[in-house]
Amino acid sequence: MKKDRTKKFDRPSNYSSKVNKKESNQISLLGKIFGSQKELDVAREGFFSKYNFESNINPLRILSILFVVLIIMSLSLLFVERSNKNTYINWKNTGISNVPPQSILEFDAIIDFSQKENFNKCNTNNPLNLLEGICDEPIKYVNKMNETQSRAQLFYVFHFIILLLIFFPLGSYLHRAIRNIKTLKYNTNISAEKSLIWAYFSFFIFIFSVFLLPIISSNFYIQFSIISVSFLFLFLKVYKIIKEVYLGSNMNNYSDKSNFVLKNFRIITFRGKLWIVLFIMTSFFNPSIISRLWINEIITINDLIVATDYMIYSSILMASFAFISILFIIDIYKLQEIKRHLKGSITIDPLERS
Repeated sequence: MKKDRTKKFDRPSNYSSKVNKKESNQISLLGKIFGSQKELDVAREGFFSKYNFESNINPLRILSILFVVLIIMSLSLLFVERSNKNTYINWKNTGISNVPPQSILEFDAIIDFSQKENFNKCNTNNPLNLLEGICDEPIKYVNKMNETQSRAQLFYVFHFIILLLIFFPLGSYLHRAIRNIKTLKYNTNISAEKSLIWAYFSFFIFIFSVFLLPIISSNFYIQFSIISVSFLFLFLKVYKIIKEVYLGSNMNNYSDKSNFVLKNFRIITFRGKLWIVLFIMTSFFNPSIISRLWINEIITINDLIVATDYMIYSSILMASFAFISILFIIDIYKLQEIKRHLKGSITIDPLERS
């Protein structure tokens, strides 16, 4: 009787289990892009799992640093615009009444500017004549205009990037704050996830409406109506979150049947009310809105000076908003920590029905 020989290239006994394990861990390209069932199961498990009170100290620190950076950027932009304003005032005092072009490549615009400002020698874009220096004087204004505007626009870009960087940590902070009010024994039907999704959605609607204004209409009243409606949608979502967070973080657990004035105004602290006011003001008076809504055309030096003043006021407003925002998030953090220390917290099971 022959003994069974193990084949040299025979499949290992545990081959199938290894293959199945490997295949179960693999995620296709489409799965990575659109999500896989495994990732969905993990997210669902986390969504319905029990949770306790979570300290907001780390998001608070990150947000505080970002808001400080925003304050520094806003004040830097303030000094840049003040310097630009002084330049434009000096031009006005020397007799310049029209805004020079921003690029020396705009030869026709330079010639037009020269004729309006009595630089009569600069009347041609012939390279041979330009080499003789006939347009040197107006080109000095063009170069200076390009310098001032480029410097300001660079700060606006950094300004916008910082605001975007603040947006997501602030959402994380408010998400945790909403979850915490339930652990602090406050009875509410508000969902942290849904509230945040609606806030994000309304924010992007507002941003899109701002950037699409010039395309939609050139009429001021139509533009203002579009901005107002989109902002109202955003404000209602944000205010709902803030109101619930303050109600749940207060030492007294007010119910849904509490006095309307108490629920909507008195319960919010002075810092919270000031943050809401500045949030409204900065939403309607920021560089993006100013350039699209409040200033239509800049033709004369006086128009340019007024526009620069608007940017200066906007910088002051944004710096104030960033400073109050730090106090605002500290306010919520302290209220929740104090209530937890004095009244304790409970474990929340999302699967349990109230």
